[in-house]
Amino acid sequence: MPSKSPGTQSEGLADVRNATKILEKALGKLGTDTEGGKQVYKIIGQLAKIAPEADGNNSIDAASLRNIKSEAEQAGPMQALQRMLGGSQGAAPQNAGPSLQPGAG
Repeated sequence: MPSKSPGTQSEGLADVRNATKILEKALGKLGTDTEGGKQVYKIIGQLAKIAPEADGNNSIDAASLRNIKSEAEQAGPMQALQRMLGGSQGAAPQNAGPSLQPGAG
């Protein structure tokens, strides 16, 4: 795979820094005494080595965060629709009406 341009690499590192910030927020909710929290803490350390905060360009980081937010907002309605329709897991839809099976409902 050809190497990416310096600008594209900077954007990728900004995404990693933003992911680290999101994980730090999650860690505050999970706590470091849980198994999940311990794993998140370990991943934060690994990501911080790839894209240290001091190497950041605030304007690129802000643009990256806006892109992440925009993508999440666009995905939100689709995820809600998937949950409503039962998702890919085959789970029962939320707010499903009475069962159509004889003797049920």
